[in-house]
Amino acid sequence: MMNSPKHQSFRRSLAWVSMVKHIRAAGGFSLPHCPACNTLFYPPQRFCPKCLNGHIEYQADTGVATVLSSTRLHVTFDETFETGAPVQVVNVRTDTGVTLFAFADEPFSPGCRVAVYLEGDEVEGAESLHARPLLSEIRGEKNDELE
Repeated sequence: MMNSPKHQSFRRSLAWVSMVKHIRAAGGFSLPHCPACNTLFYPPQRFCPKCLNGHIEYQADTGVATVLSSTRLHVTFDETFETGAPVQVVNVRTDTGVTLFAFADEPFSPGCRVAVYLEGDEVEGAESLHARPLLSEIRGEKNDELE
């Protein structure tokens, strides 16, 4: 298990809080979606980054993604993550085309298939995105079966 970042009490944007509430209520991964221009995006924002529409919805997403890069952070300037360092971070592109960063329990090679999910303490507001390998990666299969 990775050294999880020790989250201190810190502020989250209203857009992040809104996305987390939606994910928790829906029981699955979701991404911000602009109904005006049909754009999925991340990170969550108050306005669509493409058309600046202020009505943002959330669209269910499998969270299945391809790893673009992976790195291990040994030093951070953010005291929130000091006690958890080093941490493994991956940059992934979801099958719906959204690129994001997530914590990982292990290093992943570019091209690996992973599932992105929300993890953390809802009460303390310490949720963050994490990635885990798909069962197909573990088994060496071609299909993308979620754990």
